[in-house]
Amino acid sequence: MHAGASLSYCSGQPVEADHLPDSIGHHLDHLAQRWPDGELVWIPLDGEPRRYRFADIWNLALHAQRVLECQWPERSPIRIAAPALNARVAQAWACYRAGYPVVLAPLDHPATELPPGTQTWSDLAIGDASRPPSDCPACSPFAADRIATYVLTSGTTGSSRFVCISQRAARYRSCHLNIAEFRPDTANLTLFAPHTVTGLTVFFPRAARIICLDPQSFLASPGRLLEIIERERVRYLALSSSYAAIVNQVLAHSRRRWELSSFAYLGVGVEAIVPEVFRELHERLTAQGSEPPLMIPGYGMTETGLLCSMNAQLEDIHRWFLEPPPVSVGVPMRGWQIRVTDQQDQVVPLGQEGHLQVFSSEHLFSSYVGGELDDTAAAHCADGWFRTGDLGTIRDGQVIITGRAKELLIINGANLAPQRIEQSLRTLPGILDRQIYAFPTRGPNSLTDELGIAFVPDPAYPPDSTRATIQGALAREFRLQARHLHPVTAAELPRTQTGKIRRLALASQLTAA
Repeated sequence: MHAGASLSYCSGQPVEADHLPDSIGHHLDHLAQRWPDGELVWIPLDGEPRRYRFADIWNLALHAQRVLECQWPERSPIRIAAPALNARVAQAWACYRAGYPVVLAPLDHPATELPPGTQTWSDLAIGDASRPPSDCPACSPFAADRIATYVLTSGTTGSSRFVCISQRAARYRSCHLNIAEFRPDTANLTLFAPHTVTGLTVFFPRAARIICLDPQSFLASPGRLLEIIERERVRYLALSSSYAAIVNQVLAHSRRRWELSSFAYLGVGVEAIVPEVFRELHERLTAQGSEPPLMIPGYGMTETGLLCSMNAQLEDIHRWFLEPPPVSVGVPMRGWQIRVTDQQDQVVPLGQEGHLQVFSSEHLFSSYVGGELDDTAAAHCADGWFRTGDLGTIRDGQVIITGRAKELLIINGANLAPQRIEQSLRTLPGILDRQIYAFPTRGPNSLTDELGIAFVPDPAYPPDSTRATIQGALAREFRLQARHLHPVTAAELPRTQTGKIRRLALASQLTAA
């Protein structure tokens, strides 16, 4: 496709394939050999951290690979289902080395909803970690279009479904990091479950220490996050806006000073980015006496991996959170092309809002699972571009996300994004840390969408007064009233495994009450 300068289109740099390992297995081999003392740290909902050396996990993986090839020589999909995190990683490494498709799903995910032919691997199949491996099997070469991994989507606007990621796509997405870039003195912290696409960093480590904090543990005791950053010398962490708002509350009410000098980079994304929340986080971290981490916005999906990121060389990266929303999520990553279209898949003029579509011959997913071929076809245009379902625009070569198509309110024929409503209400008095969420709802006899609002109340303000303030602002700004207007606690907000607020689930939850 050729697009003129007047059309909404941007492209990342070509992928440098020569810098990639020739297989997933060889990347993992290199990782284990170069960093045997690397560490995986699991912090459960209760109890002490559990620490596992890469070398010990690798010994488990080599033994597991022999077990695997003996029990299931057909190379059917294997569900990774060990309760212990080190055993799960060992099972995954064994599968990636031997070319078995890895099915990533929660431990309680129904077997009937797994990809066809899936075998569930019991924790007991691995054996004793202390037994040294013998006759270590070599990595097996496999065709680039074979499936490497099945990963569940986040289910933000509906139920989750499995995405098929090929050997080629997994290699380009997960094996691009030069092992020499690892820093043994610091760690990356993840709040994402290992069965999510963001949680794949557990299986493809990008630091010499990977620390995994259960998201429920964070929500139950948010102060643990800062304790872990301090104790473990965390260098990198990614947060959603709603999670960052919770951290702001911890910092606001804590009397202690945290030693956070190791904290260098904060990934920003997962859900709609609220710059005011990160501006406040920057100010509160500055007040701690340490240099705040560089906040790097980004954008991606299970079907694509990371699509965009604000490059550290861009001047905007130091001040993006001072800008009014919606903010840039950066430029396309290597190997990605991005365009903005109308509903007929025609590229719109530069700067105009429309539907975001993306293309990559290296990174894009292969299909959805099983009988959902119609869904796979519907997600792609005739020329192979993928419809992300997000709305946005392109400005100065950078991508700006403005909403989610399925979450749009269509009121008397006019489209209105929930994010636009939230943007106008966040700074009203009575709302705690700008936590307010709009959603569409429709009564049984209604001919058009109706507006619902959920907000986390500031205890310093009477709830009835806050409701009146919100209704008054809606009337002034949009000539609307909220049919459903509910105060909620942060813990009551329905979230995906990656921390996104599920607006449609929120609508069902509150309108049924």
